[in-house]
Amino acid sequence: MDQAAREWRRAVAEIRRLTGTYVNRALDTSRLEDIASAVSADPATVDRTLQGTVDPPLTVAARLARRAGAALVAVPAGHEATPAVPGAAGPIEPAVGDVAALQATMRRLRSETGLSLPAYALACGLPLAHTAVETDPANATLGGVCAFAANLGFGLRIVAGSDVEEALAAARSATSPAPPAGPLDRDDADADVDWIRRAMEEAMDHTRLDAVALARRVHMPEAVSRDPTSCRLLGPFKTTASLAAGLGFRLTAVDRSERDPALIALGTSLSSPGAPPGLSQSGARYAARLQEKDVLEAVRRRRADGGRGIADLADACGASERSVQEVERGLMPIHVQRIARHAQALGLALVLRAA
Repeated sequence: MDQAAREWRRAVAEIRRLTGTYVNRALDTSRLEDIASAVSADPATVDRTLQGTVDPPLTVAARLARRAGAALVAVPAGHEATPAVPGAAGPIEPAVGDVAALQATMRRLRSETGLSLPAYALACGLPLAHTAVETDPANATLGGVCAFAANLGFGLRIVAGSDVEEALAAARSATSPAPPAGPLDRDDADADVDWIRRAMEEAMDHTRLDAVALARRVHMPEAVSRDPTSCRLLGPFKTTASLAAGLGFRLTAVDRSERDPALIALGTSLSSPGAPPGLSQSGARYAARLQEKDVLEAVRRRRADGGRGIADLADACGASERSVQEVERGLMPIHVQRIARHAQALGLALVLRAA
């Protein structure tokens, strides 16, 4: 179990102790139902949360803490807080402010590293979904926030309501540690394609689709590699676009200045995944054709607007004129890496978006 998992389970165990819903491991059903009603969640979700069997939404954890007469806060590592004691149930309204304060602290500390949000996630080895603590805390999970905070030298704690101001003061006075030493984000076609791969792998984890199930979903058994546990996520446009559609995403091309906002939006989508769409064989083909049409139109429009000749573009891509012309005729058989380089030469970035 990693540190983030230990930390969110420790926070949940503390909430469980304070709520008194389990006595000698026996569930007090009436108390559980009362708590679930108070925090606007169904009893089964609250039960699983308090047992530590699911990583709960941040907002649910914050409301449960307030209902238990305590608060969920982010504090610098090493900060000592007095443990909360069981007492009267508290109102849940202050949980909104607790989440907002946590969001502001994480955003400030991350920005002090000098890294954009996607670059920070990459350098720390965090899934894009974990960036939701900054962009969409309603869809962030407690475990994701713990992982995000740990890289900034912070931890999440359950403190008595009377100690919240002290915890907030400690958070405000803390400064960000040195930027993480992980891989740095690059602003080039290779990085664009790597983000597409990473996001699709993350989406597969969320949907619990294995390679065979995903390939079957889009009627492309050839997408499964020789290793039956993995997919050829990066390949001809037809393959990558079809697999993306099977996960509820689509390939598109945006101006390079919009690349980071597109990655941030992608992280938000990954933090609140829906059920992957069911696609008929014709539906999968149509989804891939729509993506081809979208990317082709962006590429052709950008070249026309810039007055770029084929020879000039070929030189910028490091490719032959024939190769450049092939891209603009149709994308299906062309590898996404080559398309991404073509897009980069035009000042565009190939990205993944929610369908």
